Amino acid sequence: MVSTKSLAFWIAVGCAIATVASALAVQGTPAFVLRPPQLDREPWTPITFLFVGRGPWFGGLFAAFCFYHFGRDVERYLGVVKFAGLVVTAALAAAALGYAGGLPEVGAAGATAAGVLVAYMRLWPVNRVALFGSAAFRARDLLVAYVGLSLFGSFGGGQARWDGLVPVAGLAATLLFLVVIDRDSARAKFRQRLDTALYGDG
Repeated sequence: MVSTKSLAFWIAVGCAIATVASALAVQGTPAFVLRPPQLDREPWTPITFLFVGRGPWFGGLFAAFCFYHFGRDVERYLGVVKFAGLVVTAALAAAALGYAGGLPEVGAAGATAAGVLVAYMRLWPVNRVALFGSAAFRARDLLVAYVGLSLFGSFGGGQARWDGLVPVAGLAATLLFLVVIDRDSARAKFRQRLDTALYGDG
């Protein structure tokens, strides 16, 4: 039975709802994406942009898929506070890329999806997750395919587009976040004690 107490579960639900709502929205409907030039008139978008991605459907639904199938395990391992920190870090990286690249609008779902996948890959590199009760995939396989598809969409047409780098920004920021929190983790301290016992202080 799926636990509805999981933050990852509710982020997955939010991604699915926001993606459908933004894809079906008519002109004049409040925006979900972050639009830096209009931030003063759309103060809710620093929250809602977490749930939408590139394109009308794919980015947000892929993020919902990743949070549902991989995010819940990452959240159980890290705890809800660190997991929330991971998501926010990836989203901030997407926003920073948007500002640096002068993007008219930014959705962070691609960055947070990449962040969840890279966290799962780092924690359980050989695990395969059964998707919809059928084929099983490793997080690494999905991450490589997703980032590759995003980069191809950005540079494959002969004209560079910054929005395809959003998953890369989320991936890099999440790796940095995991390195920082791992330095003080029980696993890191145990590894340090083990190395000292085996090899000495030198």
